Amino acid sequence: MHKRIAPAAVVWALASLVPLSIAQGQPLTPAGNPEPNDATSADQVLSGANIPALDPHTMTRNEIAEVLGTGPLCTYHYTTAGNPILAFNEAPAEGAPAGVVKLDGELIALSPMQVGEGFGLASVSVRLLVVPEELPEAGEQEEAVLRFEVGDQLTVGYLGYFGCT
Repeated sequence: MHKRIAPAAVVWALASLVPLSIAQGQPLTPAGNPEPNDATSADQVLSGANIPALDPHTMTRNEIAEVLGTGPLCTYHYTTAGNPILAFNEAPAEGAPAGVVKLDGELIALSPMQVGEGFGLASVSVRLLVVPEELPEAGEQEEAVLRFEVGDQLTVGYLGYFGCT
C-alpha cells in the first residue's frame, strides 16, 4: 500500500533533499514507438474523475509500451516490488510523449516540464515531479518523493522508489 502524505510534509521533504538536475547532453536511447497509441487526454480523464480521491494507478509493461514504446525508461513505484505508477524517457524522440501515468483507469501521455531539481512531467493541469534522494545506478532503485498535482484542486506527495534502466 502506498503512503499519502500531507502537502506540508512534501514541501519539507523536497526542501531537505540535495538538489539534482537532469543530465544534459547524454540522452537515453529514444523509445521504439514515437507515436502514442492508446493515451487519453488529461482533460477527458479529469472531467469525470473525483479529483480529491485521485491517485496514480500501477501500469503493466504492455500498458507503458502502448504509449512510450520499448527502450530504456525511468520509473517510479509505490513499493520496491510493485509495478510502476509513472514511466518516462529522459530524452524522448521529437514529437513523442516523454512519459505516461494511469489516472482513473486511463493512460495519459506526458510531456517534459522544466523543474529546478528532479524530473518533471505534465499534461494540461496534471503535473508530476520526482525527486530521488540520489540518482540510482542503472537497474537500481532509490527512495524518492513524487509530488502529484491536479491544477489547484489537489497536491499530494508519495514516498516510493525511482530507478532507470
